[in-house]
Amino acid sequence: MVLRWQCWRTQKALGPYRDGELSPQRRTRVERHIEGCLTCRAELARVERISALLRAPIAEPPRGTWEAFWPQVRERLSAAERSKPVPRPVPWPDAWRVRWWPPVLTHPRLAMGSAALALALLAVGTWQGVQWMGSPVPLVPQGVVVQSVESADPNSTVMVFSHPETELTVVWVFGLDQS
Repeated sequence: MVLRWQCWRTQKALGPYRDGELSPQRRTRVERHIEGCLTCRAELARVERISALLRAPIAEPPRGTWEAFWPQVRERLSAAERSKPVPRPVPWPDAWRVRWWPPVLTHPRLAMGSAALALALLAVGTWQGVQWMGSPVPLVPQGVVVQSVESADPNSTVMVFSHPETELTVVWVFGLDQS
């Protein structure tokens, strides 16, 4: 029994097989598969027929055909352009209002629900804003001791931040660009 994936792999290799571009091992596998598979044999025959058609000489069309070709193409393009319907412009306000507002305005429940939702969002936003503004976060935590220490360099400053409860001390040195 020939598996379907073998047919797929073989059919991918039929062009190179016909042109003699496969390795000897791959060529042997393709030949063995073609001997036992009617589908792949028919596909190889189609590939050979197409190849023969591509190699067949093509008769040159008469000179009159080429002279009439481009004018005929231009005429067909012009006729297609003339037969297009002219689009009717839709004013901008109607374009968005026609699609969105009538469904909302024609259903009272939807209109009232939308208004109630908008008011609820406005109320929550206002309440949150008042809460945030009413309780500002202190810039310096309570109990922090800030000390400024002078250094020997007049262009530098040393600051010490300490918190006695957490035993945390931070030392900042400003103005020492060389170190």
